[in-house]
Amino acid sequence: MEWSRRMTEHYFRTLSLMVNTECGMQCPHCDLPAYDRSSHEHLSPDGWAELLDKILPVIRPEVVALAAREPFFDAKTRGITKRVLQTAQNHGIRSGLVSNGTNINTFFQELDPLFRFDYMDLSLEGAKEVDAESRGRTHFGTIERFLDQTAYRKHVDRVYISTTMTAVNSSEKQLEEHFSWILDHMDQPNLALLLLYPNHNVSKKLVLKAGDVKRIIRLATLVSSKFNDIFLEVFPGSVPNLYQLIEEGLLPGDDEVMRDQDGVLCGHVEENLMIRYMNPRDLLKYHLRISPEGFALSPSGIEKEDYLTGNYGNLLLEEVSVVQCRVDEEIESVIASIPVSCQGKRCFEICRGSNRRCPILNGTEKE
Repeated sequence: MEWSRRMTEHYFRTLSLMVNTECGMQCPHCDLPAYDRSSHEHLSPDGWAELLDKILPVIRPEVVALAAREPFFDAKTRGITKRVLQTAQNHGIRSGLVSNGTNINTFFQELDPLFRFDYMDLSLEGAKEVDAESRGRTHFGTIERFLDQTAYRKHVDRVYISTTMTAVNSSEKQLEEHFSWILDHMDQPNLALLLLYPNHNVSKKLVLKAGDVKRIIRLATLVSSKFNDIFLEVFPGSVPNLYQLIEEGLLPGDDEVMRDQDGVLCGHVEENLMIRYMNPRDLLKYHLRISPEGFALSPSGIEKEDYLTGNYGNLLLEEVSVVQCRVDEEIESVIASIPVSCQGKRCFEICRGSNRRCPILNGTEKE
């Protein structure tokens, strides 16, 4: 396949930048491990600007996102975060970040009055007592005070509350309290419900069961009209009964989803509730995650202590086309591994055989 042809298909629509390896928290639901110290030097703010100036005109992504670990962790990281956001803006590319709230007030106090970026996702795992179990007793108050002060509106266009849904925080009472609190503290409430991705780094007691998922969908639907934006983000493995939910019409299937500008398959659930489906093939093709050293990371590598395992190359030293060829090889292997039993199902494009909890794949489907 010619590189020029691949570029017309618009690979790497989202750049996810990992600007450091620390976050200051040890959340039980986190699907990333504690990372080993790399032997490579991390990029400085100037280094990140140099890298982005090199690759952005070639890739032309739709969005540059700072995600994993914590972009406000310390002064050095905050300096990188500001430089990355500014560089993306200089190229006319939408930019934003995901933060657990560590030093969030310090970050906004350090910004120049005219500094702006597009969005920010703030992690909050539920009402005060629930959030404290995951993120510590002071976390909830930090986020609450930040939202109440509303100073962020001078700098960021849209703020989302981002909540990882688990078997622990998804009861009816907990969700109702969480939704109510958000509606009381945001005049333009935006909510992302991230259904737990159950990889080897996550405790099995947190994994969502079929009943949990149905309850989350039902309760989110009931309040969706009150939110400015609300969506579910789902890896197929997050939902053991994904096939059944699609067949029952509770979630959209292949014939009811469209790929958005960021490369994500999106569908309408009910009312104002949308869903974003993620799978390994789409992550490879449309998302490029870059390490603190400037390496193109593999989706499996970031789940290991040595996150550079299986990386696709150093983007400062190699051309994007070389990295893309390596990604293409892995995409072909992923496609080749799709089970025959998935063919023709309405969940095929959404899942591509990646849901190891699926009753069709593990032979437990009821006749």
